Amino acid sequence: GEEAFYLCRSLPALYNTVNVESIGNSAFNGCVNLATVDSLEKIEDIGDYAFYNCGALQNADLPSCVSSIGVGAFELCHNLNITIPTNNSVYATAQNVLYELGDYGEKKKVLFGGNVPSSITIPFMVEEIEVAAMKGNPHVNVVYFESTPLIKSEAFKDCENLISLFYEWLDVPTIATGAFTNTMFIVYVPYNWQQSYATAFAGYNCSISSIDFKVTFYSGEFVCAEYVTYYGKTITEIFTPSGLVGVAFDGWYDNPECTGIRYENGDIWLKQEDISLYAKWVLIMPNSGDGGGGISDAESS
Repeated sequence: GEEAFYLCRSLPALYNTVNVESIGNSAFNGCVNLATVDSLEKIEDIGDYAFYNCGALQNADLPSCVSSIGVGAFELCHNLNITIPTNNSVYATAQNVLYELGDYGEKKKVLFGGNVPSSITIPFMVEEIEVAAMKGNPHVNVVYFESTPLIKSEAFKDCENLISLFYEWLDVPTIATGAFTNTMFIVYVPYNWQQSYATAFAGYNCSISSIDFKVTFYSGEFVCAEYVTYYGKTITEIFTPSGLVGVAFDGWYDNPECTGIRYENGDIWLKQEDISLYAKWVLIMPNSGDGGGGISDAESS
């Protein structure tokens, strides 16, 4: 029932739980020495704050039948390894992060993070990081966002070891008040969006930066230029190399065969690691009719 073992600090383990189907609100709230739960294989409902601040809890293997996990059910359980079978249609886990799923089985909300690795990735389809999802988690050092989910209040509060966030998406997230209260951290964002991100993170103890990388330009086997630029920056470094006799320049490509992506000024750099670009040259064939020249399909890089 509700608050059944509330603040029972001497409780070390739960046994004979194989037939339990529901855990009430705050049932084990504050059981700071609870380290072991025997079996949860028939659990369908876990109430609000059911295991709140059970910092010693090591494992929670939730079954496919669990359909309701309450607010803050595992909040502050930073040593918890949590799993859910892939055939559960409501929840999923990855990297010891608990997600709520959307209508199509996509990870939609981050509900909780337990014994996470130092570097975690928030998948592309996630829309929200819930209130206090990672609150006080000492394991979190680096977070990679594949999109720009709403970060709710206290989501990363007191994550004292958080050092950096990485945003790949060319958009700006909404950050709730009190989402971060940490030591200094760095937010890496697309270059052209730095000012917008600075506004979004205003009031937090962070700096805004961008990932830099080197672009090396090859004409044949020879390096003809090198530049350092930034992810998310407008491309301005593209140039026409010195001409060669009998050939015409036809663009820069990201592989020696010149069959990949063509890079043009005005596009956006979407690379985060060093890249080599290769000049495409096409043969100029004499025009037999008037003595002029034409460009053939033959290529040389």
